[in-house]
Amino acid sequence: MGVLPREQVSGSIAPFSDAARVLWGPWGETAVSAAVILSSIGALNGWALLMGQVPMVAARDGTAPHCTRRAPSDAIRPRPALARSPV
Repeated sequence: MGVLPREQVSGSIAPFSDAARVLWGPWGETAVSAAVILSSIGALNGWALLMGQVPMVAARDGTAPHCTRRAPSDAIRPRPALARSPV
């Protein structure tokens, strides 16, 4: 990153926070750490929402295995595909 020596960056568990501490002090480290936490929560939330859609679209388009394409007539989601999505 050019702010810290390579050895310090490679051994750090939070290199961006370390660089922010050098550039802006303790408040910069805290701000960058908080931004990383919020970004991680947002990415996890988006991934969870996406994983509910992938098996449904695969079953609807006919690209999923035959055993996962069944869907009850009263539901819009294929239950077998959703049950196997975490696997």
